[in-house]
Amino acid sequence: MPTRGLQILATVLNCRGTVWLAVLPFCLVNCAILWAVELVDISFPASGHGLMTLIISFLVVSKVSWSYDRYMKARHGLGQAFCSLRELNQTCLGYTLGLDQDAMRWREEATSKMIALIDCTVDTLKDQETATYLARNVTLNPNTPKYDPMNHVQALRLHLYKGSIFAFHGKLHLIERIRLVDLLNNYVANYKVLLALASTPIPFPLIQMARTFLFLYTFTIPFMMRGVAEDILLAILFVFFLTYGFIGLEIVATKLMFPFGDGSHGLGITGLRDAVIRGITSDIALVGESTAFLGNNNHHKGGSSIDFDASLYAGMGMDDVETVGTDEAGSSIYIPMV
Repeated sequence: MPTRGLQILATVLNCRGTVWLAVLPFCLVNCAILWAVELVDISFPASGHGLMTLIISFLVVSKVSWSYDRYMKARHGLGQAFCSLRELNQTCLGYTLGLDQDAMRWREEATSKMIALIDCTVDTLKDQETATYLARNVTLNPNTPKYDPMNHVQALRLHLYKGSIFAFHGKLHLIERIRLVDLLNNYVANYKVLLALASTPIPFPLIQMARTFLFLYTFTIPFMMRGVAEDILLAILFVFFLTYGFIGLEIVATKLMFPFGDGSHGLGITGLRDAVIRGITSDIALVGESTAFLGNNNHHKGGSSIDFDASLYAGMGMDDVETVGTDEAGSSIYIPMV
C-alpha cells in the first residue's frame, strides 16, 4: 500500500509531459482578478453562473473524449499498418527459404521497399502540411519535401504480384501471390484512416465556440466567488485549482488532437517505426539470412526504393520491362511485362 501511494504521488509530481507550466499563467491571472474584485467590491449571484457549469463541463469532457478517441484510433491504425507490413515480410521469407538466388533477391528487394514505405509513412504523418496536401490537395509550401506513400505502395504491389512470376520462375501459385497483395492492402486500409486523422482537425467552429464559453466561464469565477466565500485566501485557493482543472483539460485536449509526434503527448511514432524495422530485421536474422542489403534504410527520398530492379531477373533485357511512370525524384518506375 505505501508503494502504491508513492506511485500516485510520483505521478502527480512528475514534470515530464505536464501541463503545469502552460496552465499556471491562467491560474495566476484568475487569482489576480479575484484579488482585484475583492478590492473594488464587485460581485454577482452564483445562481446565474451555476447555469453555465453543466454546459462547460459537457463541452470540456466531450472535447477531451474526442481527442482521446482520435489518439487511440491513430495508435490502433499505426499498429495494424506496421504489423501488416511485418507479416508481409515474414510471408515473403517463408516463400523464399531454400530457393535460388533470383527468389532471394526478389525478397530482399521487397523488404527494402517495405522499409522505405514505413519511413515514408512516418514522415508523411508527422508533417501535417504534407498530409493535408495529399488528402485535400491544399497548396504545399515550395520548401516542403514531397513524398507520397501510395507511390511506394504501387511499386511494392507490382513487385509482389508481377515480379514474383519471374523471380520464382512461375512456381509461386496465384493464391500465394494474392495473399501477398492482401497483406499490403491491409496496410493501405489503415493508412487511409491515418491520413484522414493527420489531415482533418476537429471543426474550427466547434473549437471556437467551446473555447469561448470556457474562457467566459473560467474568468468570471472570481466575480461569483466574491459573493460566496468570506475568506479571501480560501477563495484564491479554490479559484486557482478550478482554473487549473478547466484550462488544464482544454490544453490536454489540444495536445492530443495531433498524436503523430514524438513528444510526451504524442504516440512516439518514430519509436514505433524503429520497432517494426527492428522486428523485420530480426525475422530475417532468425532464419539465418543476412540483413546487409538493408543499408541505412533511408530510401524513400530517392528513387531507388521505387524503381523496379530489372537486373533481378537473369536473361531479361530492357525489351522485357515496361516503364509505368516516374517517382517524385524523376526516376523511371519499371515492371516486368507478362
